[in-house]
Amino acid sequence: MIVVDILGVALTVSLFGFAMLALWIGLLAVLGAVRLVRCERCEHLALVSVRQPLHECARCRHRNLLHPLAALHRHQT
Repeated sequence: MIVVDILGVALTVSLFGFAMLALWIGLLAVLGAVRLVRCERCEHLALVSVRQPLHECARCRHRNLLHPLAALHRHQT
């Protein structure tokens, strides 16, 4: 029974944390401080603070950090 209680508390705390994160991102979006935009090259969603669209996201700029097969797949499209 103790394991079930610990898992329940962990699930509750993590759910609360994710809900608060979503609330803060939503509040910042309403205030205009952040925007959710897509990268023009890979269509990845990113939070940015500028009004213009992303030409390159962090995934596009750091291709060598990705797995080689994933990078190969993205170059073929």
